[in-house]
Amino acid sequence: MGWLLISAIVFMMGSYFVMIGLWELKLGKERKKFIVYMLIGVFLTFVLPYIMQLQKFIG
Repeated sequence: MGWLLISAIVFMMGSYFVMIGLWELKLGKERKKFIVYMLIGVFLTFVLPYIMQLQKFIG
């Protein structure tokens, strides 16, 4: 149950960072912020859940 809650929170945070990145792209002021927000969001949404699953099975 705890893993499900943590993975849901991580997914929501990743989606939030992606949305902030898209908003930054819409404003078009700072391209570096867009890249940073998108990378953080994609990492939290797609990469971290798989790492957490591997950690759950390994240890």
